[in-house]
Amino acid sequence: MQMEVVVANNGFNTLKINDIFLYSKYRPIEDAEKWIDKEFDDSAESYILLGLGLGYHLMQLAKKTNKDIYVLYFDPKELTIYKENNSSCQSNIHLINRLSAIKFNNKMQVLLHHSWVQAMKGDSKIYEILDTIKRNQMSFKKFGEKMFLNATENIKGYIHKSYPEKKAKTACLVSSGPSLNETISWLEDNRNIEIYAVGSSLKVLLEKGIVPNAVIITDAQDNIQTQLAGNVFNGDLYYLLTANAGTVKAHHGAKYLLCQEGYLLAEEVADKFNLPKLATGGSVATTTFSLLEYKGYENIVFFGQDLGFIGDNTHAAGSTSGKNVQTALRIQSNDASLINTQPNLKTYLRWFNDQCAKTNGKVFNTARNGAVIKNVPLINRGEFENLKA
Repeated sequence: MQMEVVVANNGFNTLKINDIFLYSKYRPIEDAEKWIDKEFDDSAESYILLGLGLGYHLMQLAKKTNKDIYVLYFDPKELTIYKENNSSCQSNIHLINRLSAIKFNNKMQVLLHHSWVQAMKGDSKIYEILDTIKRNQMSFKKFGEKMFLNATENIKGYIHKSYPEKKAKTACLVSSGPSLNETISWLEDNRNIEIYAVGSSLKVLLEKGIVPNAVIITDAQDNIQTQLAGNVFNGDLYYLLTANAGTVKAHHGAKYLLCQEGYLLAEEVADKFNLPKLATGGSVATTTFSLLEYKGYENIVFFGQDLGFIGDNTHAAGSTSGKNVQTALRIQSNDASLINTQPNLKTYLRWFNDQCAKTNGKVFNTARNGAVIKNVPLINRGEFENLKA
């Protein structure tokens, strides 16, 4: 990790790590103060600041609270530079260099400036962790109010029922990646399997006469109402507590609530009704995977779980999530070629790599031109048919 203390335009020190300025090169202290002022949540019970640097963010945070502040530094050199520029030793400040030293809880605010994410691009392991945290923070900031309103409405309309028992040993998780166009015919004979479709793939399945056992929705936004609107599907709907309440209300079939781990209101509902707290991973497919694991299927087979794409078409033809993009990100596919991807898809891929490496069941992939997922072998149609036997 390359670190360089330089003098900003106003005469104060600022810091570059891997050629990225962590603070303004004009007014570094004011820049740090403004960011903390904007991000600070007084209702939190404690704080974790990711990245120590020269301590400018920490100094402003310490002015605002006497609650515990954990500061994660990434390199011993960072700690040395900090101590050379600061003498603060407040008892509520804890400088650490490993996340395991922190007991995380729902009432802890995590603070991560985007410059640290950029600075850590050279260290793939740290970068992936920080990138995931930052994306989750940005998503929550953007949709947090809508999520809360949905949760409130969904709680009002909730009628408790236990999840249906599984009736097969193999579950198919159907997403709407481009490979679904190639493999959807495998699902026409659905004997001895159960099909769980993410909302954006429902239309594609129904047009082929394939009726899934269940549909899963997690998105808070109103535009997902098109996923179920006008469809004749009246089967089981699994919905996240914060999923779009209008879509949930409009569904005429059985409805089953999913409670996300780490969202305080959802955890309270889960405790009240003895429901599982599921790791959501940031997408409807990752949430569905957690549900299938909870249900205990022996085999989970991915359909349309590409996490990448050839050309510029991100989803299967006919999907309600399809769009064209241009991207420079490349990852390896199951046929050993390189395919395009997007930052959010790479985040989901990291989640699947982690979860599938420690799953109790067996997980298989049908996306020949999809991303390689660790511990998830590619299977052909014949091998899929053997799973159904």
